[in-house]
Parts: sequence; structure tokens; C-alpha cells
Amino acid sequence: MLVLAIGEKYVITATSVAKHIAYIEEVRPVTTGLDEPRQVATTVATELEVDPPKASRATTDDQSRQVATSPDESRYVARLEGELEFLRGQVVVKDKQIGELTERARETNHLIAGLQKMLTPLLGAPSADFIRDIRTGTGE
Repeated sequence: MLVLAIGEKYVITATSVAKHIAYIEEVRPVTTGLDEPRQVATTVATELEVDPPKASRATTDDQSRQVATSPDESRYVARLEGELEFLRGQVVVKDKQIGELTERARETNHLIAGLQKMLTPLLGAPSADFIRDIRTGTGE
């Protein structure tokens, strides 16, 4: 047997074929010329009489069906329902937290914009030479 990238490949050699033929010859029953073939069964087996199925009568002592869930299963179902309720509550809490964080991010953006407006006059306007250097690509 060779193991290739695409799977296994079995290689048959002449010695393995000869070995298996010898094994088959060894275990195969050998018939002699004196043996006679079996007789074919010519008699037909007698048919068994089968009683027709009797119509079942309706029972009068019917009992109510048992509940499909056992007490153990109902305990597990109750536990799973409790877990589900807890997880749904957690989703509500997380949604509220995400909303609050989004509001804080919006407030932060407004504060940064206000800070930029306040600092712009203090930093001064860029000089004409600086703007010209930026446009020509020779600026620092």
C-alpha cells in the first residue's frame, strides 16, 4: 500500500497473487470423480395456513396517555427556560450599555470640535510661505 497525496494506492505484485491462489486452492474443497451432484428439491413445501387477522375490538378500559416528559426532563426544561430568561435580560443590559457608550462618543466628538474652535485663534493662521511650500511639495 502506498500513501499518496490523493489517497491510498494498493499495489498488487505477482508474488501476492500466487500466494492468494495457493491459499484458495488449499481451502477449497476438492471434489473427486466419484462424487455425485446434489439432487434438486422437486417437492413443493406445503403452504402454512395463516389465520386471517382478527378485527380488534375497541377497548373500554382506555387509560389517559402519560405525559411525554418525565420529571427529570421537566426539571431540565425549567432550568433551560430560566437560563434563556437570564440571557435575554443580559442582552437588554448590553443594548443599554451600547446606547450609553454611543452617546458618550457623540459628546466626546462635540467637545473635541469645541476645543479645536477655541485653539484655532491661539495657534494662529499659517503663513503664506508655509501654504505655498505645502502646495509645491517643498515644505517640511
